[in-house]
Amino acid sequence: MEQTANERAAFRQGCLYCIFAGVAWGFSGVCGQFLFDQRAWSVDFIIPLRMLLAGAVMVLAAARLEGHAGLLGPFRTRRDFLDLLIFGLLGLGLCQYSYYTTIREANATTATILCYLGPVLIILWQALRQRRLPAKSELLAVFLAVLGTFLLTTHGDPTSLVLSPAALFWGLTSAFATAVYSIQPARLTRRCGTLTAAGWGMVLAGLFLSLLRRPWSHAEGVFDPAAWCAFFTIVLVGSVLCFGLYFLGVGRIGPARGSILGATEPLTSTVLSVFWLHVAFLPMDYVGFALIVSTIFLLALPHGKGHGEEPAAT
Repeated sequence: MEQTANERAAFRQGCLYCIFAGVAWGFSGVCGQFLFDQRAWSVDFIIPLRMLLAGAVMVLAAARLEGHAGLLGPFRTRRDFLDLLIFGLLGLGLCQYSYYTTIREANATTATILCYLGPVLIILWQALRQRRLPAKSELLAVFLAVLGTFLLTTHGDPTSLVLSPAALFWGLTSAFATAVYSIQPARLTRRCGTLTAAGWGMVLAGLFLSLLRRPWSHAEGVFDPAAWCAFFTIVLVGSVLCFGLYFLGVGRIGPARGSILGATEPLTSTVLSVFWLHVAFLPMDYVGFALIVSTIFLLALPHGKGHGEEPAAT
C-alpha cells in the first residue's frame, strides 16, 4: 500500500513538472518577443550568449548531480564527440536560433506552434527506421499538421501568404531541429547523462554561433533593467529550469504523457502574447493552432504491435 501511495505521489509530481516546464517555455518565448519588439535586441546577440550561459550552468549542475567522473565523457571517444557536435549544432543550436528568429519574424505563439511540427517529423522517422507504415493515428496527425500549417500561413486562401516566407522557413527549420535533438542524442545521453550532454551541447552551440554571428557586433537596442530581466528569464527559466523540470517529469510519467502536458507551452504563449504584448490573432489562426497542437495528443495514443515508441532521447 505504501508503495502505491509513493507511486501516485511521483506521478502527480511528474505531471506538475511537465506542466510547469511547458508554462516556463511559453513564458520565455514571449520574453524573447518582448526583447525583439519593445527593446530592439538582435537574435544574433541573444542566442549565442543564451546558449553559452545556460550551457555553463547545466555543466555545473551536471558536475554536482551526475558526478565529476563523467563530466568529460562526451569528449573521450570520436563517436561521442561527433554525436555531441550533431546534437549541439544541428539540434540545440539550430533549434534555438531558428525558433527565436521565427519569433522575430512573426510572434512567439506562431513560432511555438510551428516548432510543434517536430513530433510529426519524429514519428515519420521512426516509421521509416522501423520499416513500417505509420499507424492511422500517425497519418491523421500528419494530415492535421499540414492542414494546420496551411491555415496558419494562408488563412485558407491558397493564393495568399499571411505568414512571411522567412517566418515559415525558420519555423519549419525549428521543427526539423527539434526532431534532430530529440532523436539523435539517445546514445550519448545514455552514456554520459542528460545534463552533461545538454550542457556541453549548449556550450558548443554557443561557441559556434559566437564565431559565426559575432554577438559583440550586434549589441544594439535598449539595455534597461526590464530587458535584462527578460534576457535572464530566457537563460535561466527558458533553458535550465525548463529542461530540468521536463526531464524530471518524463522520468516519472513517460514521454507520451509528458508531451501532452507540455502542450501548456503554446497555450501560455498565446495568452501572454494577447494580454501582455497585445498581439492580435484571427479566428483562422486559432483553428490552425488547435489542429497542430492536437497532433501531440494523437501521437501520444498507444499503437498496435510493431508501433512502439522508441526511448526518449531526453
